Amino acid sequence: MTDRVDQGDRADQGVKRDITGAQDENGEALRWIMRQVPSPVSVVTASDGKGEIRGITIGSFTSASLRPPLLSFNISRDAGIYDFLTRADHFALHVLHEGQAHLSDRFATPDMPGDEQFHAVDYEVDAHGTPVLAGVMTVLLCTRHAVYDAGDHSIVLGLVTDIRKTDTDSRPLVYFDRSYRRVGKETQPASFDPIRPVRY
Repeated sequence: MTDRVDQGDRADQGVKRDITGAQDENGEALRWIMRQVPSPVSVVTASDGKGEIRGITIGSFTSASLRPPLLSFNISRDAGIYDFLTRADHFALHVLHEGQAHLSDRFATPDMPGDEQFHAVDYEVDAHGTPVLAGVMTVLLCTRHAVYDAGDHSIVLGLVTDIRKTDTDSRPLVYFDRSYRRVGKETQPASFDPIRPVRY
């Protein structure tokens, strides 16, 4: 009986290893696929309410709802700013324009202290202490609506309380295949001529 139990346990462990291995492979495959999907480059900034300010570059910004106006983005649970950002009551999401790759690099640097992140960066502080970057394409001011666990990341939902359109003539900065890109020319869809069924 003991041998049978041990064999069963070993079999279960083997299955678990196979599943874990498959998940790892699928995770890497998903990472590669997402590199082939263009994403807007944004910077999220926040304050702890005591004077410390931080920011992080993200590529997962998207709208979640229009009524109420909610946006979402993902943040790695291993990010040095994770606790700081997910506990902040207010934050600002900045959509960068195509000439601001340097800002993306600045806030993408891991574990850089807040005073270094904002050194020589033009910004102001709003009524909640949230740093608002100047000259970006658009700023969305938010209150934290919810934070959901999602594997090795968390999904942050923000309720949009104000929108500042500072540079609507510029085009957004895009990240694609591990490099910054500009939005290209407009593509027109080819004319569609549906095939009619042949009647006999």
